[in-house]
Amino acid sequence: MRAARRCTRDTARPSARDYGDRRDRRTPFGQKAEGCIIAILGLDVGSKRIGLALSDPTETFALPLGTIERTNLRADLALIQEYAESYKVGELVVGDPVALSGERGIAAQKMDAFVEALQGVFPGKIYRIDERMTTAQATKTLIAADVSRKDRKKVVDKMAAALILETFLTRRRLGHS
Repeated sequence: MRAARRCTRDTARPSARDYGDRRDRRTPFGQKAEGCIIAILGLDVGSKRIGLALSDPTETFALPLGTIERTNLRADLALIQEYAESYKVGELVVGDPVALSGERGIAAQKMDAFVEALQGVFPGKIYRIDERMTTAQATKTLIAADVSRKDRKKVVDKMAAALILETFLTRRRLGHS
């Protein structure tokens, strides 16, 4: 990914004319993804799927973006890199699977290795955010919305990624990141 300039809030804010056909590489927020970095990508990395979420250009909220079905590390990293390039991502936020007790277990050690490999293909800054209970919270929200078990399975990972990214964005606004 070649270096790109970071948009200012004024240049990143989409106007009414920016909303249109998604086939021309606009972000889910309607912002044309050309010339500058406009987004932060959140990742909820699991053993079977990786949930993806994208920030809006003003870094106010997160939108669930999609999921990657895991195959092997090289393919997973290539797909993350493709998303990052497509949406002009300058920073990544990865969920850190800390145990409920606060200890770093086997899952956290696996995540350490994954993030290290990710640093080899992503030139921007990578942040880690405690992801305790994000999948459970996403599942609870979907159950409350009366989403079927089959449909929940399709969206829970990207909703968990959005919760991870939302936590990061909130902490950043409050000056804790």
